[in-house]
Amino acid sequence: MHHDEWILEDLEVVGVDRAEVLERPVAATIAGLVGAQYYWAQHCHPAALLGYLLVIEGNPPTPDLVHRLVEQTGHPRQAFRFLEKHAQLSPTIATTCTPCSTSFLSRRRTSR
Repeated sequence: MHHDEWILEDLEVVGVDRAEVLERPVAATIAGLVGAQYYWAQHCHPAALLGYLLVIEGNPPTPDLVHRLVEQTGHPRQAFRFLEKHAQLSPTIATTCTPCSTSFLSRRRTSR
């Protein structure tokens, strides 16, 4: 869903060069986080990714948090578009995906 582009655009607003960011090696913590998702999808079941996505996307920042970050950092609101988009869109993801994820997980437990 273009999350990487959103973050790069936000960083550009505060003067961080896109090319410089893309040239850096990925931090070990990020590689570990992403790598774990690949592991679960590959070795358990691809739907294992749904739980991770539900936690990440289902607990978005609030519009109030975005407002406070703008005030406290002094950065323009455009530097927080990534967070604003999640504050607006993600609550619907949780209500849509939770029944699906719960249903899938309960079927997996009973079929073993």
